[in-house]
Amino acid sequence: MGKIVMPKNSALLNEIESVLEIYYEADGWLGNDVYKERLKEMIGDDQYSSSYTKKAQITSYFGFTEWEDINKPQSMRRITDSGKEMYQAIKSNDTAKIQSVLMNSLETVKFGRNNFGSPESDSDIEPPALFIRASMDLEYLTYKEFAYLLWKLEDIGGNYTDSLSELKQFRISDNLTLGEEANKYIDCKPIMILVRWGFLAEDGDTTGGKHIIVAPDVLRKY
Repeated sequence: MGKIVMPKNSALLNEIESVLEIYYEADGWLGNDVYKERLKEMIGDDQYSSSYTKKAQITSYFGFTEWEDINKPQSMRRITDSGKEMYQAIKSNDTAKIQSVLMNSLETVKFGRNNFGSPESDSDIEPPALFIRASMDLEYLTYKEFAYLLWKLEDIGGNYTDSLSELKQFRISDNLTLGEEANKYIDCKPIMILVRWGFLAEDGDTTGGKHIIVAPDVLRKY
Protein backbone atom coordinates (compact mmCIF):
# COMPACT_ATOMS: atom_id res chain seq x y z
CA MET A 1 0.00 0.00 0.00
CA GLY A 2 1.11 3.55 -0.68
CA LYS A 3 0.84 6.73 1.26
CA ILE A 4 -1.55 9.57 0.47
CA VAL A 5 -0.34 13.03 1.44
CA MET A 6 -2.31 16.19 0.67
CA PRO A 7 -1.70 19.88 1.42
CA LYS A 8 -2.76 20.71 4.98
CA ASN A 9 -1.80 24.32 5.64
CA SER A 10 -4.39 26.59 4.02
CA ALA A 11 -7.33 26.73 1.63
CA LEU A 12 -8.15 30.39 2.32
CA LEU A 13 -8.77 32.23 -0.93
CA ASN A 14 -6.92 35.40 0.01
CA GLU A 15 -3.81 33.43 0.97
CA ILE A 16 -3.79 31.07 -2.02
CA GLU A 17 -4.53 33.84 -4.50
CA SER A 18 -1.85 36.04 -2.93
CA VAL A 19 0.65 33.25 -3.61
CA LEU A 20 -0.40 33.20 -7.26
CA GLU A 21 -0.09 36.98 -7.47
CA ILE A 22 3.47 36.93 -6.11
CA TYR A 23 4.68 34.35 -8.60
CA TYR A 24 2.71 35.90 -11.46
CA GLU A 25 4.37 39.26 -10.89
CA ALA A 26 7.81 37.64 -10.54
CA ASP A 27 7.28 35.80 -13.87
CA GLY A 28 10.33 33.60 -13.29
CA TRP A 29 12.21 31.72 -10.61
CA LEU A 30 11.79 33.31 -7.19
CA GLY A 31 13.72 32.55 -4.02
CA ASN A 32 11.76 31.36 -0.99
CA ASP A 33 12.98 34.18 1.28
CA VAL A 34 11.84 36.87 -1.18
CA TYR A 35 8.51 35.10 -1.60
CA LYS A 36 7.93 34.85 2.16
CA GLU A 37 8.64 38.52 2.77
CA ARG A 38 6.24 39.53 0.02
CA LEU A 39 3.54 37.21 1.34
CA LYS A 40 3.95 38.60 4.86
CA GLU A 41 3.32 42.07 3.47
CA MET A 42 0.11 40.86 1.85
CA ILE A 43 -1.46 38.63 4.53
CA GLY A 44 0.30 39.73 7.72
CA ASP A 45 3.41 38.58 9.56
CA ASP A 46 1.81 36.96 12.62
CA GLN A 47 2.11 33.32 11.49
CA TYR A 48 4.94 30.81 11.96
CA SER A 49 7.73 31.35 9.45
CA SER A 50 7.32 27.86 7.99
CA SER A 51 3.62 28.50 7.38
CA TYR A 52 4.36 31.01 4.62
CA THR A 53 6.32 28.45 2.62
CA LYS A 54 3.45 25.99 3.05
CA LYS A 55 0.91 28.49 1.65
CA ALA A 56 2.22 27.50 -1.79
CA GLN A 57 1.24 23.85 -1.31
CA ILE A 58 -2.20 24.27 -2.91
CA THR A 59 -0.96 26.20 -5.94
CA SER A 60 1.73 23.58 -6.45
CA TYR A 61 -0.71 20.72 -5.88
CA PHE A 62 -2.86 21.80 -8.82
CA GLY A 63 0.16 22.51 -11.03
CA PHE A 64 0.01 26.31 -10.88
CA THR A 65 3.47 26.71 -9.35
CA GLU A 66 6.48 24.43 -9.57
CA TRP A 67 9.76 24.03 -7.68
CA GLU A 68 13.26 24.01 -9.07
CA ASP A 69 13.84 20.82 -7.04
CA ILE A 70 10.79 18.84 -5.94
CA ASN A 71 12.78 17.30 -3.09
CA LYS A 72 13.77 20.66 -1.58
CA PRO A 73 10.81 22.69 -0.21
CA GLN A 74 13.06 25.75 0.14
CA SER A 75 14.14 25.70 -3.51
CA MET A 76 13.18 28.40 -5.97
CA ARG A 77 9.68 28.37 -7.47
CA ARG A 78 7.95 29.85 -10.47
CA ILE A 79 4.45 30.11 -11.87
CA THR A 80 3.46 27.73 -14.68
CA ASP A 81 1.47 28.60 -17.80
CA SER A 82 -1.67 27.15 -16.22
CA GLY A 83 -0.93 29.19 -13.10
CA LYS A 84 -0.83 32.34 -15.19
CA GLU A 85 -4.17 31.39 -16.74
CA MET A 86 -5.63 30.76 -13.32
CA TYR A 87 -4.43 34.07 -11.91
CA GLN A 88 -5.77 36.02 -14.89
CA ALA A 89 -9.14 34.26 -14.60
CA ILE A 90 -9.32 35.05 -10.89
CA LYS A 91 -8.43 38.72 -11.43
CA SER A 92 -11.09 39.08 -14.12
CA ASN A 93 -13.62 37.13 -12.02
CA ASP A 94 -14.13 34.75 -14.96
CA THR A 95 -15.77 31.73 -13.31
CA ALA A 96 -16.03 29.78 -16.56
CA LYS A 97 -12.30 30.20 -17.21
CA ILE A 98 -11.45 29.23 -13.62
CA GLN A 99 -13.45 26.04 -14.06
CA SER A 100 -11.78 25.35 -17.39
CA VAL A 101 -8.29 25.74 -15.94
CA LEU A 102 -9.20 23.49 -13.02
CA MET A 103 -10.63 20.86 -15.37
CA ASN A 104 -7.36 20.85 -17.29
CA SER A 105 -5.46 20.47 -14.02
CA LEU A 106 -7.62 17.53 -12.96
CA GLU A 107 -6.99 15.86 -16.31
CA THR A 108 -3.23 16.42 -16.51
CA VAL A 109 -1.71 16.70 -13.01
CA LYS A 110 -0.67 13.63 -11.04
CA PHE A 111 -2.00 13.97 -7.48
CA GLY A 112 -0.94 10.60 -6.05
CA ARG A 113 2.81 10.94 -6.51
CA ASN A 114 5.47 13.25 -7.97
CA ASN A 115 3.29 16.21 -7.06
CA PHE A 116 4.99 19.50 -6.18
CA GLY A 117 2.35 20.28 -3.55
CA SER A 118 2.80 16.95 -1.73
CA PRO A 119 6.08 15.42 -2.91
CA GLU A 120 6.09 12.83 -0.13
CA SER A 121 2.82 11.30 -1.40
CA ASP A 122 3.22 7.88 -3.05
CA SER A 123 -0.12 6.41 -4.03
CA ASP A 124 -2.05 5.21 -7.05
CA ILE A 125 -5.07 7.12 -5.72
CA GLU A 126 -5.77 10.59 -7.11
CA PRO A 127 -7.77 12.25 -4.29
CA PRO A 128 -9.50 15.05 -6.28
CA ALA A 129 -10.53 12.67 -9.07
CA LEU A 130 -11.73 10.13 -6.52
CA PHE A 131 -13.84 12.75 -4.75
CA ILE A 132 -15.49 13.87 -7.98
CA ARG A 133 -16.22 10.31 -9.10
CA ALA A 134 -17.67 9.29 -5.73
CA SER A 135 -19.73 12.46 -5.37
CA MET A 136 -21.36 11.69 -8.70
CA ASP A 137 -21.88 8.00 -7.97
CA LEU A 138 -23.41 8.78 -4.56
CA GLU A 139 -25.16 12.03 -5.66
CA TYR A 140 -23.06 13.93 -3.09
CA LEU A 141 -20.17 13.34 -0.71
CA THR A 142 -19.35 14.70 2.74
CA TYR A 143 -15.84 15.34 4.01
CA LYS A 144 -16.32 12.60 6.57
CA GLU A 145 -17.41 10.11 3.92
CA PHE A 146 -14.44 11.02 1.77
CA ALA A 147 -12.08 10.46 4.70
CA TYR A 148 -13.60 7.00 5.15
CA LEU A 149 -13.27 6.28 1.43
CA LEU A 150 -9.60 7.29 1.32
CA TRP A 151 -8.85 5.25 4.42
CA LYS A 152 -10.69 2.18 3.09
CA LEU A 153 -8.97 2.27 -0.30
CA GLU A 154 -5.48 3.35 0.73
CA ASP A 155 -4.93 2.10 4.27
CA ILE A 156 -7.08 -1.03 4.20
CA GLY A 157 -6.77 -1.96 0.54
CA GLY A 158 -10.51 -2.16 -0.04
CA ASN A 159 -12.17 -1.78 -3.42
CA TYR A 160 -14.21 1.15 -4.66
CA THR A 161 -17.54 -0.62 -5.27
CA ASP A 162 -17.69 -2.23 -1.83
CA SER A 163 -16.66 1.02 -0.15
CA LEU A 164 -19.50 2.90 -1.83
CA SER A 165 -21.97 0.22 -0.72
CA GLU A 166 -20.74 0.63 2.84
CA LEU A 167 -21.19 4.40 2.67
CA LYS A 168 -24.75 3.93 1.46
CA GLN A 169 -25.45 1.73 4.45
CA PHE A 170 -23.88 4.26 6.80
CA ARG A 171 -26.26 6.89 5.42
CA ILE A 172 -29.23 4.67 6.22
CA SER A 173 -28.06 3.80 9.73
CA ASP A 174 -26.46 7.20 10.42
CA ASN A 175 -23.56 5.58 12.27
CA LEU A 176 -20.42 6.45 10.30
CA THR A 177 -17.62 6.72 12.83
CA LEU A 178 -14.04 7.43 11.81
CA GLY A 179 -11.08 5.83 13.53
CA GLU A 180 -7.85 7.69 14.14
CA GLU A 181 -6.28 6.59 10.86
CA ALA A 182 -9.27 7.70 8.79
CA ASN A 183 -9.67 10.95 10.69
CA LYS A 184 -6.36 12.25 9.34
CA TYR A 185 -8.02 12.63 5.92
CA ILE A 186 -11.04 14.66 7.03
CA ASP A 187 -9.50 18.15 6.76
CA CYS A 188 -9.18 17.97 2.98
CA LYS A 189 -7.83 21.32 1.79
CA PRO A 190 -7.79 20.48 -1.98
CA ILE A 191 -11.53 19.77 -1.90
CA MET A 192 -12.21 22.91 0.11
CA ILE A 193 -10.42 25.09 -2.44
CA LEU A 194 -12.30 23.42 -5.31
CA VAL A 195 -15.52 24.47 -3.55
CA ARG A 196 -14.27 28.02 -3.02
CA TRP A 197 -13.14 28.29 -6.62
CA GLY A 198 -16.57 27.13 -7.81
CA PHE A 199 -15.68 23.77 -9.38
CA LEU A 200 -17.51 21.96 -6.59
CA ALA A 201 -20.49 23.26 -4.61
CA GLU A 202 -22.49 22.62 -1.46
CA ASP A 203 -26.06 21.47 -2.09
CA GLY A 204 -27.51 23.09 1.03
CA ASP A 205 -28.32 19.86 2.89
CA THR A 206 -26.08 19.25 5.89
CA THR A 207 -27.43 15.84 6.93
CA GLY A 208 -24.34 13.97 8.10
CA GLY A 209 -22.16 16.94 7.17
CA LYS A 210 -21.86 19.36 4.25
CA HIS A 211 -23.03 17.74 1.01
CA ILE A 212 -20.47 18.45 -1.71
CA ILE A 213 -21.41 18.02 -5.36
CA VAL A 214 -19.92 18.92 -8.72
CA ALA A 215 -21.13 22.44 -9.50
CA PRO A 216 -24.14 22.22 -11.84
CA ASP A 217 -22.62 24.48 -14.51
CA VAL A 218 -19.47 22.30 -14.52
CA LEU A 219 -21.62 19.21 -15.13
CA ARG A 220 -23.44 20.97 -17.95
CA LYS A 221 -20.19 21.89 -19.70
CA TYR A 222 -18.15 18.76 -19.06
